[in-house]
Amino acid sequence: MVLSTPSIAIPAGRELDFGFVLYCTTHRGIGGVIGGYTLALTPTMQIDLLQKDNGTIARLQSTPTDQGDLTNPDYSTTSMEGPTITVWNEMESRGVKKVVLLTDYLYRVGGAALWVEGQDVPADAAQLALYVTEGYNEGYALGNGFATRYEQYWNRDNTIIELGNEPELFRSILKVGAPNSGMTEGDYWPNKTEIAVSYYKGMFEGVKAVDPLIKCSTPASSGYLPIYLYDRFINESMPTVEYLSWHWYDEHENLMNAGSFVGGSSWRSIFDYLVDRYDKDIIITECNNRFNSIDTEDFERYQNKGVRFFQSFLPKAISNERCKAVIVYGQMDDVHADSRLERGYGAYYFPGLDTGLPNSQQDFQGLLTPKKEVAIFRTLTRL
Repeated sequence: MVLSTPSIAIPAGRELDFGFVLYCTTHRGIGGVIGGYTLALTPTMQIDLLQKDNGTIARLQSTPTDQGDLTNPDYSTTSMEGPTITVWNEMESRGVKKVVLLTDYLYRVGGAALWVEGQDVPADAAQLALYVTEGYNEGYALGNGFATRYEQYWNRDNTIIELGNEPELFRSILKVGAPNSGMTEGDYWPNKTEIAVSYYKGMFEGVKAVDPLIKCSTPASSGYLPIYLYDRFINESMPTVEYLSWHWYDEHENLMNAGSFVGGSSWRSIFDYLVDRYDKDIIITECNNRFNSIDTEDFERYQNKGVRFFQSFLPKAISNERCKAVIVYGQMDDVHADSRLERGYGAYYFPGLDTGLPNSQQDFQGLLTPKKEVAIFRTLTRL
């Protein structure tokens, strides 16, 4: 089946950035078989490709110490400070805006052994109060330390600091099998929730204490689920935050289009729902079609799903003025990723290295094959 990919237009004067999740090194950030990672495009090549696809913004992860220092030996045997600053500077010189995903350490509050999947952090009222205070202080130290060290490299007009990634999932705050899909208080572990609300308040206020004009977003949500938790973040942790960060994938879009959205069957646009609920500008920092079964799903059918997703999703993003950025995760596949689901996330098919050549002779750009959805990105026009 061949799907047409008509161009999608962004009206004149409409402030909306489009882009990809990128990396600060030649390594993919998850999984791998070569030094623990998958070798791929250099950052400069990634930016070249982003701009070829009409991109104007990119999301990059930063994993400093819990004091905000990118010379973090626990994350990388070589310091990530230099490579990260180099990419920030190149993006600035080439007119590419950036979302800086700041990795949090919420799970260390009280000790990592307490943050177990499937159960709450054990604490009575007195102990919980101590953890809540500790959480705020640790979040503040991270946000403040990171901004103190690196705000000199951020153009305020071109930078958003994203305060964490999907904490409801990666910090196990949401109960597995939550009966109301994250919409209600009972879907969450109560002690973890209280600590998280305090921790992210500390992160936000730590960054703002360095410079109140630095733009921040909430932690990125996993998309369909965490409404109650984000009610708490917006109302208690960071009422004045500039952006709400959200993730949205094809299965979310399909459910909403079918009238099965847990927030109400009348909603057809996640943007309309979020603006109505929170009255915040929105950045989408992950979206795409997911290759749910890389061994069994027909590749042609998979690519067509991607086209249908963006043909449905992008016009909704454009039509709601409060959506300010749409960022695709990711730019290319990671065939060696530990997560089978994430191996096929890329807009470009990337088979991995040519095993017949040494690393120094790899033609990484030649190995890339654009999926059908790339045709939509390349015909994205600004009127």
